[in-house]
Formats: sequence, structure tokens, C-alpha cells
Amino acid sequence: MLAGPPEAAAMVERMTLVLGEPADWMNGLARRVAKRFGPRWDSVNSKELSKVVAENAGFVSAWRGEDRPRVVRVLTRPPFQRPPPPWLHDAVLPQLPTLGDLAAWLEIEPDELDWFADRWRVPAQNAGTPLHHYSYKVVEKRNGRCRIIEVPKSLAGFAAESAPRITRSNSCS
Repeated sequence: MLAGPPEAAAMVERMTLVLGEPADWMNGLARRVAKRFGPRWDSVNSKELSKVVAENAGFVSAWRGEDRPRVVRVLTRPPFQRPPPPWLHDAVLPQLPTLGDLAAWLEIEPDELDWFADRWRVPAQNAGTPLHHYSYKVVEKRNGRCRIIEVPKSLAGFAAESAPRITRSNSCS
């Protein structure tokens, strides 16, 4: 039900796809769900929805009857980007609900996002590995002990080495 818009007719279409055939109880359930959750559809979680579904007499009797519905397909909820916090409401932010959308916006391949996340983190002694993007510096403290400082390599260095497609739209030429 959550895998699309909150309109009752659309929910009935999705329930029919999932079960392979329409059922009488679907229209009433979809109208009830649309009325209850429609205005905040993007923030409804499956646990909240399942409580309303479990209270629907038609749904319950269908699943307790001898000719029980069969799930023939599973529909997943499309990715959704949550609204920004109140202090960022005036900021113009791109809609990037998936990693693929983020990668496309950055003009890089999705696998290259691993660099930003440092997913391939390796010990300091192996800092020369391709995805490792920190430099390490040992600084002696006044008390004689040492401190290791991790310094991120510049994005410019990353772009030159790993992602020449990243461009800056406001570059000074």
C-alpha cells in the first residue's frame, strides 16, 4: 500500500497487483487508509499501517477464510528524501533520495561514492591504497607522547586522481 501515492484508487491497484486479483474489501480499506494517513503519507511506517489493516473486518475474514489470498508480488516503497530540518527550510536543496541520484548530481559513478564514505578504510601504514583519502601526521605533544592527526586529502586531489568528471560550476577561469 505504501509503494505509491496515497489515493484510494491507486492503493487498490497496488493491492490487486500484490494479490493477483481484486477483492471486495480492498476499496473500503483503501479509503480508510487514505483518509487516516493521506496528509502525512510519506512519514507513515509499515507498523502504523498494519494496525489499521488488521482492524479491517474484510481483510481479516479474507485471510481467515478457506480461499485465502496469495501474495504473488511484493512492491517496495519508492525512495523518499525527508524534508530538511526547520533551520534549512529556506535553503534550496536538491532532491537526492537515492545513492544513484546523489552520484548523478555529483557527476560520478555510484561506486565512487565509497571514497566519500571511506568504506574501504585501511590501517595508517597502508595509506597509499587507492581509496584511502586520509594522510596521517604524527605530532609530538608537550608531555612527550604522540598524537596521530588524520588529515583528509583535498577533494581536488581526489578529483584529479580518481574522478576527473567532477566539475565545479563556479570555477574561476
